[in-house]
Amino acid sequence: MNTDFLLLSIITVCLNESDRIEQTAQSIVNQTCQDFEWIVIDGGSTDGTLEVLEKYRDRMQVFLSEKDGGVYHAMNKGIDLARGEYCLFMNGGDKLYDEHALKNFFDFEEKADINYGGIVEVRRSSVKIFKYAQPIMNAKDFWYRSTLPHQACFIRTNLFLSCGNYDTSYSLIADRDFFVRAFFNYNAKLQHMPFIVSFFYFDGLTAKYKKTKYFKREVKRFRNNHFGYIFSVRYYTNVFISKIIGRSI
Repeated sequence: MNTDFLLLSIITVCLNESDRIEQTAQSIVNQTCQDFEWIVIDGGSTDGTLEVLEKYRDRMQVFLSEKDGGVYHAMNKGIDLARGEYCLFMNGGDKLYDEHALKNFFDFEEKADINYGGIVEVRRSSVKIFKYAQPIMNAKDFWYRSTLPHQACFIRTNLFLSCGNYDTSYSLIADRDFFVRAFFNYNAKLQHMPFIVSFFYFDGLTAKYKKTKYFKREVKRFRNNHFGYIFSVRYYTNVFISKIIGRSI
């Protein structure tokens, strides 16, 4: 590993992920490109996760296991320890798409502040491939209704210094809040990468709570903070009209 210059810090946050932490670790240590640091932040697992991670300690540059304030607090701890130019969050249960996923990023020449590729979304009943296109035509509409998958985003570490780490007052959508702050308040440059980066298993924290009132309250607060009431009215009016005429406007 080249310690004089690190392009990438992989940050893995986990808590009681004994069933799938092995696949996360294997997807990282089996990459054809190994010129990165691996930071693991465990929240004090008690289910066997630590025993699995112990097998990979020699590959980790940083390993912490202690109680924390939740997933985004743990991710912030990883950011503060990162030495790479970019951060990739490959949390417990996630895994890289194949052994060339990191090499594809290293070889990609048009890097920006936030570089994002596609994901494979795995649900109990289906598997879907999402190749995200760059949200440039209706950027505000895109961020209002959606976000980018952090498992497929290589984020410039200095961007966190500019606009702040994840806001831990959001327990479910702090990554979405960060992207919007970075994009609109700090003019972060986005770059689409034409390859798949990772698998996303749709049973994580956000997916688990997505239909709950708590999640809806967080989204409402996020939208009020960043978009305001007038934009919300316009957005839903356009959605309603689009359904009537059968196409987007």
